[in-house]
Amino acid sequence: MAKSIKLADEIMDELREESELQSRSISGQATYYIRLGQAMERSIPYQKLKQALKGDLDTKELSSEELAVWNQAMFHSLTAPDEAEDAFFEDRRRRGLGVGMDEQGNIIGDRVDAAA
Repeated sequence: MAKSIKLADEIMDELREESELQSRSISGQATYYIRLGQAMERSIPYQKLKQALKGDLDTKELSSEELAVWNQAMFHSLTAPDEAEDAFFEDRRRRGLGVGMDEQGNIIGDRVDAAA
């Protein structure tokens, strides 16, 4: 059964552009990229990277290619909000409290309710 996922606008723009160039549907292009990523993970010992991400393996034991993938994954984990953080700020936006960021990462201000 097909499922929907939420992607950033810039990713959708890239998918749309590349799908036209490759004569694929947007879904087909996303599937292609996912399979390509899976193949790349298989070519780099993913379990070794997973150990490093968990802190169970010193990054000095990674090759330069593995370290590049580890750095990208670590950066993503440090910068991407988790579901709880998203829910917290969505609730604040819904109630018109405080400030936050829009989907493009721009700081936005909302009405601050004096009674809160």
